[in-house]
Amino acid sequence: MFWRKIKVGIAMLLFAVISFVLYKNVIIEYNYAEYREKLIPYISVCGLTGEITDGTVIEQTFLTELDVIEGVYLRTATYKRENNSYLNISMLSMEDELLGQQRFSVQNAKNNEFTHFIFDTPINVGETKQIKCRIISVGNFGGGGNGITLYRSTIDSYKNGKLFVNGIAEEGDCFLELSGKQRNGMLICQLYIGISISIFAFIGIAGYLLLKRKEIKLEYVFLITAGIIGILFIVIVPPYAEHDGEAHFNTIYNYSNKLLGYEVSEETRQIKKEEKDIWGNKFGYRARRGEYYSVYQMIKDDSVYGDNVYEVHELSLDLSSFPIEYLFSILGLTIGRILGLKIIYIYYLTRIFNFAAYIILTYWAIKLIPIYKYTLFLIAILPMSLMQAASVSYDAMVMGTIFLFVSLCLYLMQNHIKKTHLVAVALLSGCLIYNKSAAYFPLIGLVLLIPLKKQYGKKQRTLFWIMEMGCVLFAAADSFAGSAASQIGNYSIFYSIEHPLWFIKILGYTIYSNFDLYLKGIFGVSIFGISALDTPFIICIPVIALLLFVYRCENNMAMRHIDNQKRIFILFCVLSSALMIFLGTVSWTEIGSDWLWGIQGRYFIPLLLPAMFWKSRLVTTEKEQGNDVLYYMCTIDGFYVLYVLTTFMNAGI
Repeated sequence: MFWRKIKVGIAMLLFAVISFVLYKNVIIEYNYAEYREKLIPYISVCGLTGEITDGTVIEQTFLTELDVIEGVYLRTATYKRENNSYLNISMLSMEDELLGQQRFSVQNAKNNEFTHFIFDTPINVGETKQIKCRIISVGNFGGGGNGITLYRSTIDSYKNGKLFVNGIAEEGDCFLELSGKQRNGMLICQLYIGISISIFAFIGIAGYLLLKRKEIKLEYVFLITAGIIGILFIVIVPPYAEHDGEAHFNTIYNYSNKLLGYEVSEETRQIKKEEKDIWGNKFGYRARRGEYYSVYQMIKDDSVYGDNVYEVHELSLDLSSFPIEYLFSILGLTIGRILGLKIIYIYYLTRIFNFAAYIILTYWAIKLIPIYKYTLFLIAILPMSLMQAASVSYDAMVMGTIFLFVSLCLYLMQNHIKKTHLVAVALLSGCLIYNKSAAYFPLIGLVLLIPLKKQYGKKQRTLFWIMEMGCVLFAAADSFAGSAASQIGNYSIFYSIEHPLWFIKILGYTIYSNFDLYLKGIFGVSIFGISALDTPFIICIPVIALLLFVYRCENNMAMRHIDNQKRIFILFCVLSSALMIFLGTVSWTEIGSDWLWGIQGRYFIPLLLPAMFWKSRLVTTEKEQGNDVLYYMCTIDGFYVLYVLTTFMNAGI
């Protein structure tokens, strides 16, 4: 017991030191955060101010969170010509007190894009948060022909902002964004300190549960430890920053529209969002500190960021199929809309319901599985597993259902089989068809290992197989429509079937070229497209070592001997699922590419558990060893939470 207290003390001391060093160097040393503040969301309905000629004065008022303005982004149009006039851009207080100004040439202005006008001398805003931007043309005389125009929305799009043209107020706002710096005030400091204290407490709680109160069942320990880390990931990962966050959330929102009886256009993949639920481009698939300010602003602000109009969005699924993988997410989002919550609260409520689904399914998986409990526990609390479960992605349901399905099949291989168990197996088999375009459906073969003959007659077995095939075929018919189609300019799945040698070649090159990325996507924290969050491979090595150790030492003496034929069959099911994952990405791969696109390491996390069964070890271990390993893994989870938080805080613009 003394050495166990030493382990907890060392872990907490090490975390405290690292947390303090990061706080001093990331939060205090870089006292100003570079920040691109997006005042105007992207609105499909837009217009132009008209060519800015001499004598035209455009003024846009706005409310900013910045302390220093270094530049302004204006969405410009050049009429596809070279213009040699100038713009005088001034920043003033609402009382017309000049804060700063500069003359800019429009010769290099971009056409139909944002042009960044950078001030030579940064403008100190101070306490003046209500600002007026005045734009005057110089050198575009007469009828024009030598100037640019600015994009504007046709509706008022944010609170405390107004557009004036020659002193006359008009509907809409300029497409205006700011670049500058924001002091790391109480918001960032309090967030960092709060998360650090939470992780510090979590390390102590995990040590108490795993190293002292050893009589607590493992599934209850999972609920507490995974629940804490999951909530921290929900808080620190900004909206849309997870894998395909925007596409997943828009899909969930559209399913919610169908549930509430609102109009949905499946053909054009458009979403009708309520006025209060449009946040435009405030968040995106990126890592930057400004996302936390945007969250804070949306929590405290009652601004309306758009109209009750159609917006075209990317969706992750065809809305014609049953959304089993989004079931809990749709429920959470719909409840939030019924309660009239702000869209930012609805987003986080959707994450919470999604994470709750993962926690519940994995809890029952750990409870039922007769062997490899520690291995399953460790896989379920991998940093990548928990971060995905704490998002709006359907990966939470994918991992949870596979964990439960595999555990239930293994449980029924050596325990009394109840009818409710068989119903659960059939339903979970159908879920595997829905998950990831049926990439994991070969795992359904594990059902064949359940010894039905020992407990049920021919009639009962026939009824079970009818129910099993019915669930599988229904799911296949509902979800396979159009799944083999490819995008224009990409390969199709049928092409890989017709050219197997080509597929073998491109598959081998894909694995060889991206093997380290796949490992980081399993044992680290990696979000495809956000390079700042790419985990160094060396950090993944302790996680891999812990998994191999707990697998080798897992106490499975209670497991009946699995003969070689069953081992080979289990391995075949796992490898077939892995092959299906690669095969499913063919339709995302451009013709002529040397490797398969879109494959990420997290896709293979659900296969880790069944991959352990192909070799049944008869090695015993003391419970203390397993608890030690899980405690080390929980400690690593805490460090990963801090790593993700500081990465976002130090990412800049």
